Amino acid sequence: MSQSAKKQPARAPAKADAVVRGRVDMPHTKKLLGTYVIKHSKPDRKQVDALRASLRHASLVERVELEREGISSDLVKNLIGTLGLTSSDFQGVVGIPKATYTKKMRDKSFFTGNSGHSVVGLLELINMVEDMITADGQNQAARDFDVQRWVGHWIQQPQPALGGRAPAELMDTPSGRASVKKVLGAIQSGAYQ
Repeated sequence: MSQSAKKQPARAPAKADAVVRGRVDMPHTKKLLGTYVIKHSKPDRKQVDALRASLRHASLVERVELEREGISSDLVKNLIGTLGLTSSDFQGVVGIPKATYTKKMRDKSFFTGNSGHSVVGLLELINMVEDMITADGQNQAARDFDVQRWVGHWIQQPQPALGGRAPAELMDTPSGRASVKKVLGAIQSGAYQ
């Protein structure tokens, strides 16, 4: 048998690449998801920053499509690291059982439904705090401020304006996320210290 007649076994794509390709090639999510989905197993802070930037300028249709498609497990892993949360803390924030979280991370699945909405809510919270800090452009300390770490710490602290509950306890519902944003807005205006 000649060399050309021998079939070489097809090289299977890496699991993460297959998942990424499957999501990025979807035409309705390509614009928003294509900016932050990574194609390697070592995510970095830029991934979260890119999606946060996309969320700032996303149209209603793009936001709805993102909520329907969900958030990649790679982005979730990166977000957990940039917030300085443990996996257990994160599970509580987004209201996802440990077994479901473990399966999604192992299978490199997307976080959809309520847990996906909670992740988007966290990203929006980070954007809100970043906007508050950059509003005072003359503050030199603001340039070195780690917004994501601060949010990760703040959401775990009990807040009197939330009935003594930590924001993390409320981030898994739309009403809870709205209340947390309201408290942050009050902090910015000086109404709540």
